[in-house]
Amino acid sequence: MALKIVLENGKPKFKRFWQFPKSDSPEALQIFRTHPSLPVLTTLDDTAEPVIWLVDIGSHGTVYGVRVSDGVMVAKQTLQGTGRQLVAPLIHNHKLYVPSIMPETGKAIIEAFTIERVR
Repeated sequence: MALKIVLENGKPKFKRFWQFPKSDSPEALQIFRTHPSLPVLTTLDDTAEPVIWLVDIGSHGTVYGVRVSDGVMVAKQTLQGTGRQLVAPLIHNHKLYVPSIMPETGKAIIEAFTIERVR
């Protein structure tokens, strides 16, 4: 959930800006049922909109890219592994690196994805 600060009667107050997934969507009952990864904020260049990246943990985790300006999902990818709770993905040189655990063996891996700007 994203919050913004607004003034009410001259005093600052938090107000809901957007929520992902939307509370009335079917996904709201299915994803983020356990602690997800930590969120990471990035842009691809000076003209790109900021995106938050986070991983929903599951038997096969899912990485989501959510646009900061309005909470719209701009990317979704199923992982080979489960992901890792409370661990931040790393972004470097337009690549997203996600620590993960293989569900069958319990071995740790790093999954990597290229982030490309769609024009």
